[in-house]
Amino acid sequence: MVPVVLRNCIQRGHVYKTGKRGRQVWYGRYRESVFENAQWRRVLRNVRLGSTIELLTQNDALMALARILQRVQPGSRSEAFYSAREFVEREWMPRMLPTLKSSTQSSYCTNLNRYVLPWLGETRLKDLRKGEIQARLSALSESGLSRQTVKNIWSALSSVLRIAVDWGYIKENPAHGVRLPARPPKAAVFLPGPEQVAQILQQLPEPSYTLLLLLVGTGLRVGEAIGLRWEDIDLNRKNLTVRRDIWHGQVNSPKYAASERVIPLGPLLAEHLQGRLSSAGSWIFEGDSGKPLDPRNLAKRHLYPVLDRLGISRFSWHRLRKLHSTYLGDLSVSPRIMQAQLGHADAALTLNVYTQIIPESQRRAIENLEALLFRNVPKTEPGTAVQ
Repeated sequence: MVPVVLRNCIQRGHVYKTGKRGRQVWYGRYRESVFENAQWRRVLRNVRLGSTIELLTQNDALMALARILQRVQPGSRSEAFYSAREFVEREWMPRMLPTLKSSTQSSYCTNLNRYVLPWLGETRLKDLRKGEIQARLSALSESGLSRQTVKNIWSALSSVLRIAVDWGYIKENPAHGVRLPARPPKAAVFLPGPEQVAQILQQLPEPSYTLLLLLVGTGLRVGEAIGLRWEDIDLNRKNLTVRRDIWHGQVNSPKYAASERVIPLGPLLAEHLQGRLSSAGSWIFEGDSGKPLDPRNLAKRHLYPVLDRLGISRFSWHRLRKLHSTYLGDLSVSPRIMQAQLGHADAALTLNVYTQIIPESQRRAIENLEALLFRNVPKTEPGTAVQ
């Protein structure tokens, strides 16, 4: 006779300890459904969980019993028993982490292992509350971490909990709606001017010369530039196609769907690339091993020494992407064109993060405004009043 399907019944069981002091042992009791003599019945089980040396507290014993109940209740999600740490380490990391880009994997693992898992401890997944997450993020912010770091920590935790919801372990994501620290005043970052860019190029050796010329002239992410092959360059049409991104030597797809794009090349940059084509390998920036070069090493070996000799503040390759966007904005280029050039999913990101005001242009604008609005205002000599 085929057994009738038995309704799943999630139970927590009961733990107790017995024995003489110093040699006490934790036991757990629970009921298990078994099919005997053509019918279901509930059987009381009593199992040894471990000594009080192995399991220091009652909560430790409950967690040990919960792991047993997860095996005997295969039809349930056991959300009543899973600790948040167990879910991250046993479910999310092996099943979801490999689906992320290499850079995202590195960021999530660092933030989870350093800031999230030690804090979670053995807190059950279903017992995690929004208020606790809010308090944790506030404490991290008060400890001196930047707003962006706190946001990255929240993003990693929220991603994990979102999967827990999708897989039915919990009903809602307790990280959803948590408030991040207030944004600090946005300070302008140093951007080299056109004259400084020319000075740097005069002293910069290859292949860093080509890399800087390419980044300034196109606004590519440095990983996109390092990931270019000669087959991605069309010198007849004077454009390039972004098809991949390289991060720490690993080839990835572009960051966003909008990041896979065609970018026009200016005549100077196209002519320079034409001159390098004769002695080219497969990659535009190729090392002796035939693999793409590491931009961090190029910065240490070439860019930083040149900046130090010229007395120019050090900046990263990525800063040139902001330089490109800023000067496009100064030329009154359409935000939609700027977004397409930088490969952003949202034009607001291009304008709010990657574009800043050039002081000289701002001064010219005010002078032009004054010339327009104040042209009929009579001039006065110092110390005199207008009648």
